[in-house]
Amino acid sequence: MLVNGDGLDERLALNWLNNERRAKCVVSIDLKLIWSNAEAIDLLRESSEAEIVNGRFNLRDQMHQEKLLDMLPLLGTGPLPIAVPCSDGNGHLIVNAETVSPHGSTTQYVGLTFRETGKLRTVAFAPLDSAFHLTRAEHAVLTHMLEGLTASKCASRIGSSIETVRSHIRSIYAKMDVNSREEMFAKIIRYSV
Repeated sequence: MLVNGDGLDERLALNWLNNERRAKCVVSIDLKLIWSNAEAIDLLRESSEAEIVNGRFNLRDQMHQEKLLDMLPLLGTGPLPIAVPCSDGNGHLIVNAETVSPHGSTTQYVGLTFRETGKLRTVAFAPLDSAFHLTRAEHAVLTHMLEGLTASKCASRIGSSIETVRSHIRSIYAKMDVNSREEMFAKIIRYSV
């Protein structure tokens, strides 16, 4: 939707999308790259699971590449995710595909959003410390839990006793009104930005 028609609206929108912290790109139905933001360029440069080959988005694992190509015609039903195991065994590359074609267009364009689960730089949350009134120490423990650390590794990282860390975890759970790590993660995922 154009507001003033001088192209400023499109430039502002593209600038905003380019600075998005999630890796995003637009491809044709045959995965030809049309546009990508800076985060996507960085992730594709560093990833061992995805790349741009001859101007096309490519998953290095052939089976998952074929699965991605097979699911693209089905996008009319809504966004479809695919999880590609990372070759280093550290998580997955999560690719979410959805149609982004303009209304009335005969050409199908696909928006890809992707991230590696083992790399936290692409995951961002709203300020959880203020949302749940966490102390600085509780927020530090929560941050380490989000990195997948156990209570004992968290204690080692922050230079505290395991009992203190467990006390912080109990306080975090109480403030979030949850009873387990699983419930906590389920609540926190709603705060991803």
